[in-house]
Amino acid sequence: MVIAVGFLRWLFNYQHEEIQLLLESRGIFISTGEISKLSEEFLLRFYVLHRKHHSLMKKMFEKNGGYVLHLDGTAESGDEITFTAKEGITGFTIDSWIMPSESHEYIMPFLESIRKKYGKPLAVV
Repeated sequence: MVIAVGFLRWLFNYQHEEIQLLLESRGIFISTGEISKLSEEFLLRFYVLHRKHHSLMKKMFEKNGGYVLHLDGTAESGDEITFTAKEGITGFTIDSWIMPSESHEYIMPFLESIRKKYGKPLAVV
């Protein structure tokens, strides 16, 4: 169920209520709260798998002559920020952290972590 909910939520961008309706049409009745828990569990497992294989992405970036770092922070008003780093040519998500603000004290460790794993980028957007 974790994978099904995770794909619906994060790959197909379904909202909690849309997932609930789709599952109900298949005879599966779960709350939107449970859908939220399952989608978070999917993200945590995916994140661990992603981090475990970062060396494969690094090899691909090196083969391509380097990487372009694209940074973006998003949040709802008053919420923590999801700060994401993507590789600009392939579109691969390199890393993502949740932080209280986009201040220097939170951004610098994030950027240092990326540089440590992948080296210096060709450019930053």
